[in-house]
Amino acid sequence: MKKYYPKIKFGLNIYLEKKFFNIFSNDQKAIRPELRFLLEGKFSRTRDKFLSAYTDNYYKIHSEDIMREIKKTEKSWKKVEKYFFHEVDRLFNGYPWPKGKYFGYASIWRMFPRFIKMKTFAFPAEPKNFRRNITTAVIAHEMLHFITYDYLQKKYKLKPGECCSKDKTFWCFTENLNVLIENEKIWHKFTGGEKNKPYLECQPLYFKMKKIWDKNKNLDNLIVNIFRIKNESKRGGDPGKL
Repeated sequence: MKKYYPKIKFGLNIYLEKKFFNIFSNDQKAIRPELRFLLEGKFSRTRDKFLSAYTDNYYKIHSEDIMREIKKTEKSWKKVEKYFFHEVDRLFNGYPWPKGKYFGYASIWRMFPRFIKMKTFAFPAEPKNFRRNITTAVIAHEMLHFITYDYLQKKYKLKPGECCSKDKTFWCFTENLNVLIENEKIWHKFTGGEKNKPYLECQPLYFKMKKIWDKNKNLDNLIVNIFRIKNESKRGGDPGKL
């Protein structure tokens, strides 16, 4: 049977764009400079209404440019997706991708959320606003999250978490794992060799992970040691390795 690999549909999701402030309301770097005043408390009541009008107007004015960028993104991803899935297969020892409809939407903001259950993520609608074109790096980053969450939950029965969770270990692990992978030579096709850094709040766990990772680049060994899982041999299968 032919192995399943997700086909990403690229497009727009204005609803999620308007929810952006609820996701990154504590990070000024994520907000367009002209809208940072909305983060002040005195605008809390009118923020959603203003943001909705701004987003609708922006997409009305720039719709052609954004649609062109979406088409470029489709072509760019198509050039590297085979390589991406090959390397993920090696890392995760052929673990099957969670099936579903994967959707990437162009975003005008400066950070790019992903929604695990929805298999949806954002990518830059305006890559010109960054030092380099980071679009394929963002897509590869978010796609890694989907398989990592599935892997940790189904193979290791770990309870998923996010940055807002009381215990952030699961979330920090997934973000740190991406950094470790993205700093490997195999990921230069996406990053251009530019080094990634862990989130500040994830750094204590990152340095523990890196020490283990650097020994053999073994994903299962990393998981077992960080989450202190016993009887790994009973789970079956050889550990994935870079």
